[in-house]
Amino acid sequence: MLSEIEYCSYQKMWKYEKVHKEFEKLQKEHVNNMEVRMRLYRKGLDRQEFTSSLEEVILPVYQAAQRMGFRNWVLE
Repeated sequence: MLSEIEYCSYQKMWKYEKVHKEFEKLQKEHVNNMEVRMRLYRKGLDRQEFTSSLEEVILPVYQAAQRMGFRNWVLE
């Protein structure tokens, strides 16, 4: 599940200084919304808080894509 993978990455970012430094470099270009940065990547989130925040960020984008005709992808 996406939230599990993302939460694992989040935990490693805070556990390992080298990973955190690399994240800091990349987030400036790839996480272009300060509110998203503060909701998803602040220190100390538990799994439930992180998952809820991730869903709140991604769900509107997912719904907009569905309204535009995109369907669920089936990976084989």
